[in-house]
Amino acid sequence: TLTLTNSPADILSFLCESFLAASGTYFICVTVKALSRQTAGLSANEMASLLITLSIFIMGLDKIKFYGVSLGKIAGVLLILLASKYGGTLSGAVSGIGISFAAALSGDYNTPFFSYSLGGLSSGIFAPFGRYAQCGAVLVSLIIDKALSGFDGNLLKSFAIFSSFFPFYTINEQKIAQQSDWKFETIKRNSAEY
Repeated sequence: TLTLTNSPADILSFLCESFLAASGTYFICVTVKALSRQTAGLSANEMASLLITLSIFIMGLDKIKFYGVSLGKIAGVLLILLASKYGGTLSGAVSGIGISFAAALSGDYNTPFFSYSLGGLSSGIFAPFGRYAQCGAVLVSLIIDKALSGFDGNLLKSFAIFSSFFPFYTINEQKIAQQSDWKFETIKRNSAEY
């Protein structure tokens, strides 16, 4: 049952939750419609919807932890790195903002939101220089975030970013492209429409 009081805070909370649910539903519908087409490649809006949908799903993984490191954070940084590698600067920025927003919605306020957003943008900028430059850009974003927010000495939460680098380095694009109908160059070309 839904109980509303006359409190303006309750009404505002209800409206915000309704808006977030509606926008999440919109992005999921656009993603399902885009992925159900038989043609390869995504438009700029479809790519953004796909990244935001993946961010919503990754939010559900945030509570699963291995040795204190959240699987959602590892998957989030990996999504940022992959989106910026194959989609460019704007896909990296959209995924960084989407992951930051999803982490905020999950209630984990110890997440380095700034480093996700800046990491997505800078990772996309440095994507043409290779994987090491991308990971370095994310690492510098984390260092900037730690410097601005005050270093608390807890490196375990920062380990999620480092643990995302290993699967990113080991991905073999040629093998994935051979086994899939999706062509990375088509996705990269179409996402450049931003």
